[in-house]
Amino acid sequence: MFLRRARNWLGGKRGGFGLDVLKLAGGTTGAQAITVLSLPLLARLFPPDAFGAAGLFTSLVAIGAVVSCLRYEFAIMLPESDEQAANVFGIALSLPLVFAGASAIGLAVAGARLVAFLNAPALLDYLWLLPIALALAGMFQALNYWNTRRKRFGRVSVVLVAASATSSALQLGAGIAGQTTAGGLIVGATAGTTMATSALGILIWRDQNSLFRRVIRPRRMWENAKRFRKFPLVDAWGALLNNLAWQLPALLLSIFFTQSVVGYYAMANRVIQLPMALIGASISQVFYQRASAVRADSAALVAVIVSTFDRLVTMMLIPALLLTLVGRELFLVVLGPAWEEAGFYVQILGLWTLIWFIASPFTVLFLTLEYQGRALLVNIIILVSRVASLILGGLNQNVVLALLLFTISGLVVYGGMLIWVMRLAGVPSRAVLDILARRGPMALLFAAAIALVKFFGDAYPVFVLLASLGLGALYYLWIFRQSFMQTMFSARYERQK
Repeated sequence: MFLRRARNWLGGKRGGFGLDVLKLAGGTTGAQAITVLSLPLLARLFPPDAFGAAGLFTSLVAIGAVVSCLRYEFAIMLPESDEQAANVFGIALSLPLVFAGASAIGLAVAGARLVAFLNAPALLDYLWLLPIALALAGMFQALNYWNTRRKRFGRVSVVLVAASATSSALQLGAGIAGQTTAGGLIVGATAGTTMATSALGILIWRDQNSLFRRVIRPRRMWENAKRFRKFPLVDAWGALLNNLAWQLPALLLSIFFTQSVVGYYAMANRVIQLPMALIGASISQVFYQRASAVRADSAALVAVIVSTFDRLVTMMLIPALLLTLVGRELFLVVLGPAWEEAGFYVQILGLWTLIWFIASPFTVLFLTLEYQGRALLVNIIILVSRVASLILGGLNQNVVLALLLFTISGLVVYGGMLIWVMRLAGVPSRAVLDILARRGPMALLFAAAIALVKFFGDAYPVFVLLASLGLGALYYLWIFRQSFMQTMFSARYERQK
């Protein structure tokens, strides 16, 4: 009885929407959990400069991978027939190989100059892996979207968890064996991607090879490339700008500062992005679906936006304050003394984390309202503001100034974007201000309590961290009790009616 009710709640039947979401979220959460558990050990085995060089390698792969399929992977979902979709899949699967070949030639010619420009000599020995990693990352994207078209969500979860376990195990093994250079981290990460791409490719080929051999032809691939040409001509540019905005900070910090600084930033950025990786992306997907379903009804759309905004503020206000106030203690206790500087970076970036986490899901409103041009403008402003902040700090040889300007520009740009998109959607300012007025005083009380804990216990980082986490738990218990009482009151009122 319980299982039947749970299945009905999740999706109504086997393979329903809710169950599919849980399968994907479960894989992402499992993979992230393995990464989080291995992080304290890796942080004690590898020095910050190793993480810095590995972070640069990851940034270069990410920049290339986002356009290695020229966004044709998204077109796999659109054709009604599997025959046409298979030819689009053939395009998306082939392009990363072409892209990797071109990058290999480019690196052979100018790889040494790239390493010198990035001030990262440790990367020189691993440039040969870059085209391989680019090809694997791009091919995985194509395979993943074909798998999504076929609604085989469970296998993606298993593959993600296995890939994360493979990467973490190899990286830990390299560290324990004394191979504590960037190579141990880079090779481990590349091995995980290799495993994920190979496993998913083998499973798809096992199920669909007869279809692929029967229908995929060069002429049909070319016809579909022209049919879906807007993906490479338009969508790829917005994706590239968005990705550059995320990956350029590590590259710019490497140009102006040491690899240790890049390592501190890479570790800080990894911790900051965890909430978005675990729940933020899921919230964005669910919000997109709900907003798209009611976009013709302005009142219903406003209600969905306000409700989501309230949940995001409630969810992220305290974690952001914790990062801002006790980030140093968090890194000192969990990752070790070598990472205290990264904890300080997290404190600088903490408030930006709050506004970024809250504003990011609402960027899909530009798509819902069909304002793609304005979305592209926002991506350009984000990229320019980040680059300007980091260059200004770098020219002054002051990493703290660079990160402060990064935070300030992020608060202004993301805050402005949030206000703008809510106005476009017709959300009244009063609704937003009411939410902030309800949540703000308790958050200020929480911040004051942590400030007192830090003042009296500054010499004992473990005490400060545990006390702060305890205060955070009390806050969420209070929120839960408040929500529970409100639900009970509403139910009682409905019965009385």
